[in-house]
Amino acid sequence: MTSPTHAGSSYVAPDASIVSVITPLFIEGIDFIADAWESVQSQQLPADMSLEWVVQEDADHPEFAERLAELVGGDSRVRYAFNGRHCGQAVTRNMAFQRSRGQLIYALDQDDILLPGALHALASEMALRPEVMWVTGHTQRLFDDGSVVERDDPIEDGPLPAGYLLELFENGITIAFYATATMFRRSALQLLGGWPAIVAGEDSELQLAMGAAFDGFRCGHLLVSRRKWAGQAVQAGWYATPDLESVTPRYARALAIDAARRAGMFTATS
Repeated sequence: MTSPTHAGSSYVAPDASIVSVITPLFIEGIDFIADAWESVQSQQLPADMSLEWVVQEDADHPEFAERLAELVGGDSRVRYAFNGRHCGQAVTRNMAFQRSRGQLIYALDQDDILLPGALHALASEMALRPEVMWVTGHTQRLFDDGSVVERDDPIEDGPLPAGYLLELFENGITIAFYATATMFRRSALQLLGGWPAIVAGEDSELQLAMGAAFDGFRCGHLLVSRRKWAGQAVQAGWYATPDLESVTPRYARALAIDAARRAGMFTATS
């Protein structure tokens, strides 16, 4: 694991052979990080690819650096830094993204668990489909009692052409897939500015923007267990109101992105 550092601004050219898993680290739910790491380190990738786990702590000092170091040992695939201030989830993800070195990016929350074969399935689909900028799949909910329920998404497996998700949104479906169960090409995330720095709903806004700008694909693989627990932010009262308030500007942004795509202004290369 890298030594604790404040996230710097040095540029490293991205590497097409690396899959970057980025994880923002918070005091709430810190006890789940061991399960997340176990799921990351057990992932298999295509033979020509390697893995890095980029952990970014949302803190003004490295409060959990030692604990993380004990957890991962000397694993050189783990790269840790801290923000130097409290920034929230979206900004912390973006800081991890900026530090990552891979051309393929997967955002794993610290309380979620990658399922066997998840990254291999996503990276393989990316290799087979150079025209798509994002690949998602199936998810399941993991509850405190250990029970799991697979989410029934409103989209079918197969190609998801740019603009399709906007049609779903117009019919009242505000979350068609989870951005935390999706692999993105680096260039597409860069063009969209990464995760929008809003109070809530940054995942759903990113998936709508990504779906408006670029072709995607949904594979049939079960990718991740998304843990549901009482202390997580999405179940807090403060989260719901700004999430609902963001629906209108989210739609307006997606319309603008869709218009830009139709005008040929959005082009991302793998």
